[in-house]
Amino acid sequence: MKVLTSIVSDAGHVVFGTVAELFWVEVDAMLGHRSAFRERLDVLRSSENAADMVARQIDLIPESTRRFQRTRTERQHTISKFLRASRELGDRLRDSLPGGRKPARD
Repeated sequence: MKVLTSIVSDAGHVVFGTVAELFWVEVDAMLGHRSAFRERLDVLRSSENAADMVARQIDLIPESTRRFQRTRTERQHTISKFLRASRELGDRLRDSLPGGRKPARD
């Protein structure tokens, strides 16, 4: 029973930790979008003419692309950690049940 309690407790930590980590990834992404929006407004205000504005806005596209990719990578990393931890918890649960698989002995 102690093993099962430990597994359930660890599962709660995994789920809570994953949700918290995803929350902060999204907060960081929103702050980045807000910053980029402000930068684009500054470019709009300081542009001398339409051609200058368009050219300067286009120059900002690579940074936006990098920001989106960075956020996507952070999400994937967090989900990957969650899946790995879930598999480990599943293995521990199977091993703890009567008739469950037993660890291989050398």
